[in-house]
Amino acid sequence: MSKHIHLILTAAFYGAVLLLILRAPNPEIKPVPPPLYLGLISGSQRGFLEFGHQFSGFKKYFKEDEPVTFLMDTPFDPYARGIEKYFTAQSFFIPLILNPEPKEKSAIIYCSDHTIADRRLQETGYRLVAVEGDGKGVAVKP
Repeated sequence: MSKHIHLILTAAFYGAVLLLILRAPNPEIKPVPPPLYLGLISGSQRGFLEFGHQFSGFKKYFKEDEPVTFLMDTPFDPYARGIEKYFTAQSFFIPLILNPEPKEKSAIIYCSDHTIADRRLQETGYRLVAVEGDGKGVAVKP
């Protein structure tokens, strides 16, 4: 009799394991990021995104020998949330120097939306000359 009980318990155990495996959620396939997908389809990318690629639209506006102000949602604070955007931009723009203080003649505006960007432009005295997205653009001091 003990052989039959052992066989039943073993079958129940393996049946439960099989049931758990069959009912386990399938891991979702993560979608390809749109910039990477479009680059791969068009042939302009080779399967990777350059670090700081979101700043590539700004490169055409600046010379490498002039420092540029980088304005974000709030005045520069090395411990603020979102400060990694400044460091990512600086890494992307090397050898161009980005100054987080509003002292340079021209500036990159990189804010969350246009309302915040407008407020930061008024605070710092810059005038928007080119728009690169919602809250993003290039400004100059008059």
